[in-house]
Amino acid sequence: MVWIYRSRVGTFWIRQAGYARFVLGIGEEALGTYGSPILAADDVYTHSTGYDRWDRSTSYEAPESLSEWQRIA
Repeated sequence: MVWIYRSRVGTFWIRQAGYARFVLGIGEEALGTYGSPILAADDVYTHSTGYDRWDRSTSYEAPESLSEWQRIA
């Protein structure tokens, strides 16, 4: 399962990386691992991803929840 969010700075993605582990990334760069895709999406929403271009600008809006991301089977 993969979720994507197309932002002004690039396409964020979340994908499963083993049992109960999910990776958040943007473009070709992995940003971190999480215990759930919801936690990863929350970091995008709160601008706490570790991707400076995104995190430093709170003027970029993000989905409030994972249900607003595009889900790709």
